Amino acid sequence: MMGGEHQPGSVAQDPVDASFVWSYAHFSTTTSPFATLMWRPNPTELPQSLYFSNPEIFFGTRPSGIVGQRDNIRTFEALTPVMEQYRTPPPELIFADGFESP
Repeated sequence: MMGGEHQPGSVAQDPVDASFVWSYAHFSTTTSPFATLMWRPNPTELPQSLYFSNPEIFFGTRPSGIVGQRDNIRTFEALTPVMEQYRTPPPELIFADGFESP
């Protein structure tokens, strides 16, 4: 998903192969445990928030990411210019309202 990684380590993703060093999901096991969307070692172990990791967004009173370590939103923002160029339909396939023909 646009370079977003699950969690670092042997469970899922080797950090050497990650998109960026910060491209990981986040979790917390302290009071009111949670995990962000890309966290997946055991989805029933932690309640999953509807957030991607992002140190600027809070889950309750705690940030849903760690600056420079767990910030999938930063990854998405960095790769959006590349992704938006992935497929540009030819002009003749665009309707006046912007939708493509089937």
